[in-house]
Amino acid sequence: TPILDVLAGTLLRARQDELVLVPVLLMLIPPFVSQAGALGGIFASRTTSKLQIGVITARGMPETPALVDGSIVFVLAVTVFLLVGVIAYGLGEATGLIGMPPFGTLVGGTLLAGLLVTPVTLVASYYLAIGTYRFGLDPDNQSVPIITSVMDLAGIAVVLFVMTSLGVLPHG
Repeated sequence: TPILDVLAGTLLRARQDELVLVPVLLMLIPPFVSQAGALGGIFASRTTSKLQIGVITARGMPETPALVDGSIVFVLAVTVFLLVGVIAYGLGEATGLIGMPPFGTLVGGTLLAGLLVTPVTLVASYYLAIGTYRFGLDPDNQSVPIITSVMDLAGIAVVLFVMTSLGVLPHG
């Protein structure tokens, strides 16, 4: 997990000059990746619980109860990432940050990034829970730290990609 976090920091450092021009993104990224990791932890924990009580089996293709849980987490993700965008915009405006993008662009970009990162979260969480369970490890102790680091890297990469694609972040 430290390697994933170092890579995430490397992505930020590589775009530091551009990020300084749009400081609201520096405010938005930590809660974004934190929530992506938390959603992954929720799904991994729900999957683990269902594995341990025998509701699902450790298979390559998710069974219906895991798909239902994934759908619930997806709905949560829409709400969470929408709120992250709205709060970041509100704080950026309230503190007079320079380079503020329009409300719709920042919030829409945050939501779009969330919609792109959530399937990664769900797939990684599911297979981490399944893999640790198959190897006889306690998935609750293994899955959550790994998924949070995976989401640090994936979340930063997706936010940078989306915000650059939307023109919020200048091309580096």
